[in-house]
Amino acid sequence: MYQYQQLAQSLKEEILIGNLQKGDKLPSIRELVSRYGVNKDTVQRALRSLKDESFIYAVEKSGFYVLKNSEPKPLKEFEEDYSQLPIEDLRICFNQSLASAHDLKLTKKEQASGMDELIQALMPILEEYGVYAAKEQLVITTGTQQALYILLQLIQGKKVLLEQPTYARMNELVKHLNIPYETIERQMDGEIDLDRLEKLFASGEFSLFYTISRFHNPLGGSYSEGTKKKIVELARRYSVYIIEDDYMADFVEGYATPLHYYDMDGRVIYVKSFSSILFSALKIGIVVLPKELVEAFSMRKQWMDYDSNVMM
Repeated sequence: MYQYQQLAQSLKEEILIGNLQKGDKLPSIRELVSRYGVNKDTVQRALRSLKDESFIYAVEKSGFYVLKNSEPKPLKEFEEDYSQLPIEDLRICFNQSLASAHDLKLTKKEQASGMDELIQALMPILEEYGVYAAKEQLVITTGTQQALYILLQLIQGKKVLLEQPTYARMNELVKHLNIPYETIERQMDGEIDLDRLEKLFASGEFSLFYTISRFHNPLGGSYSEGTKKKIVELARRYSVYIIEDDYMADFVEGYATPLHYYDMDGRVIYVKSFSSILFSALKIGIVVLPKELVEAFSMRKQWMDYDSNVMM
């Protein structure tokens, strides 16, 4: 159980046993920080959790107060309660975005690669993931699916190599586009048969290899650092592009690095999605491209999506 959950549980028990009655004001955030020995963020998350469960309510510029006869929700009802999504945070973001319309940021056309301010904001985040690239190599897409769709059409002429099992929509996509492909097995521990991979690359039949290097979907494993280095080296030697789908990069701890980190020859195309887990309409993706593919990729994106959804 996380710290904020422990704090929320403690406050909930105070309400349920009657130590805190309807209308009672909860201690301030500063007091709760001092009393429970946690940080401000933990307290705020605990209070949001209690608010979502209808144990407390907020009064603007005043604080949080207890509701009458608050009871825990049944588990099934709780699981179906969309109030757990950060709707209030989203509303604030929309309001702030609309407020910026006075300088026409929301009405001007953006470059095909996406809003410059967003790209600038994503660069330090990518660096936290172990991805280092020039701003000119980054393109914003409407989620990962759009990026994969463009890449599969852009890098043609040979077969695509897909690890199996893998992201189900990638399997569907190559079939829909009638792109010839072969598969290579991904092992339960996250590793791959490097000898077989080299034979396939060396055949000259493949232009593209799609892989999920960290927290593989659906196996959950990750490549070892040695395996990552070897895959990148093979891609360089046999001139194969790698699409590295790093959708779970946010959960990586320690010094685990992506394939892109080891790529010195522009063979790895890094793809990362944001937002869609929380709000399916907010499908934002980032693609880090080798320099020679940026112009062609951006042009194809513009053909199918003339102007990125600036509001989103």
